[in-house]
Amino acid sequence: MPTKDMIGRQLSTGSATVTAEHVAAFARALGDENPCYVDPEAARRSPFGGLVAPPTYPIAFMTQAMSGGMETFLELGLNFMTLVHGEQEFEYTRPIRVGETLSLSGRIADVYEKTGSSGTLDFVVLETEARDAAGQPVFFSRNTLISRRT
Repeated sequence: MPTKDMIGRQLSTGSATVTAEHVAAFARALGDENPCYVDPEAARRSPFGGLVAPPTYPIAFMTQAMSGGMETFLELGLNFMTLVHGEQEFEYTRPIRVGETLSLSGRIADVYEKTGSSGTLDFVVLETEARDAAGQPVFFSRNTLISRRT
């Protein structure tokens, strides 16, 4: 069971390199073939000057990039059989560009519980910050996980 003393704890650091092939596959899976995601020539003529990733793209790499924090994540004691992804939000300072490598840093931002008719639910809010090679922020993510206690 997660506890309040875990708030602020570093989950992991990692990195992710953004490739054109991966961005295009992700965009196609979403059914969004915006030329800025899949067409290098059209993207060069866009205000971005090159291929960029769709806004929800970090979901595709954050789990793998942050896997070094699995030990801390397991310490949360969430019931994986009842675990659901409750909410996800992103704040961007600029679009994610194809070809760049982002450095990621994650932490536990909040832990709380709610009790309802089906029992007690544990909520864990995870935050991830991504920076580019120059150390400038690119995006900030907040992810809420929910698990029912058994």
